[in-house]
Amino acid sequence: MKPLYPVVMLLSILLSTLLAVNGCEQRQPAIQPNGESIVVGVIGELNSFKGRSAVGGMERVLKLYPYLDDGTLIELQLENAEDEADAAIAGLRRLAASKEIVAVVSLFGSETTLAMAPIANQLAIPVLAATATNPDIVEGGPWVSQLSYDDSFQGAVAAVFVSDELRLQRVAVVSDPENTYSRYLAEQFTRKFEAGGGELTRQIQLSGGVVDYAGELAGAQADNTELIYMTVGTEQLVAIGEALKAMEWKPRTMGPDGSLSSLISQFPGQLHLLEGMLATDVYSPSMPLSQVGKEYLVLPAGLLQQLDTFSMLGIEALGVLSAAMIRCEQQVADRACVGAAIRDTRDMPGILGRITIDQDGRATRPLVINAIEKGKIVYQVRVY
Repeated sequence: MKPLYPVVMLLSILLSTLLAVNGCEQRQPAIQPNGESIVVGVIGELNSFKGRSAVGGMERVLKLYPYLDDGTLIELQLENAEDEADAAIAGLRRLAASKEIVAVVSLFGSETTLAMAPIANQLAIPVLAATATNPDIVEGGPWVSQLSYDDSFQGAVAAVFVSDELRLQRVAVVSDPENTYSRYLAEQFTRKFEAGGGELTRQIQLSGGVVDYAGELAGAQADNTELIYMTVGTEQLVAIGEALKAMEWKPRTMGPDGSLSSLISQFPGQLHLLEGMLATDVYSPSMPLSQVGKEYLVLPAGLLQQLDTFSMLGIEALGVLSAAMIRCEQQVADRACVGAAIRDTRDMPGILGRITIDQDGRATRPLVINAIEKGKIVYQVRVY
């Protein structure tokens, strides 16, 4: 029987990606091609920062190590679609109609993935949700699995960190009630924070239209709020930062997963507005490496600064799928086998920690908390 994770293959993926980012020349593959190929579908808003970054991570891996252990070539089929239900479902149907595609990596957010999940189960095609964190996406069938931790864990960790580590007891929560991800994460944070004795000073709900951010925040300031926990998008985060500056008010702030990478990429000139902002995440460019990383630390110390949350999720998604296909051996193109193998992911080595996906499709992996300091993402703490 083959080992659960072919060590050479996984380490090659992780290390070769770092080398590729550093501009090293393409290496000749050690594995000899067998003339066969297998296709992984990738669906998402691929022209967005998140989409470009995630696909870029996968393409770097395949440029250097394009084969499974048996010499089968891995190819990507990209499906660009808007991050909304109808477009996502139509795109998934197109991918599922191709018999060559054995599994799909989804780069959609939670709301769109929740709409797409029943269709994936209906079409019987494995979907690995790389960036969706709502726990309900894995309900209703065996075909959709998560790569990231879910929002129950994320919200609870954020709440405990604020109350136990920062020792703050008065928090305002900003969310978008019309967005499933934003609403659910805010609810989970609030539930855990209040259960621990913290006080929710104000609940600020932003949805549609023109928002008077200063007006909304004035009440929180009057309530002696110590920290603002925000589960909204990057444009809204920047607008909140601008309002706080105009008010000359400097409470602690905290955002959701992926927000710091997106802010640094999309709003580099406005980072000073959110100096010191904390955020939960799956990755930090400045945190200690996992044992895998330590064993192969032959690279410049600052190299990890060049990667981001979404490129790392793309890399790890491809690693999970490649390992699943290898474990299927002669059934490598069998969607049912690959789907079951994804949910049998146990302690897969990642760059910064190990990843497990259980029989319910839920992922267990480290969560990190980062902060913006002088325009850079700086690691604060890791939670298992």
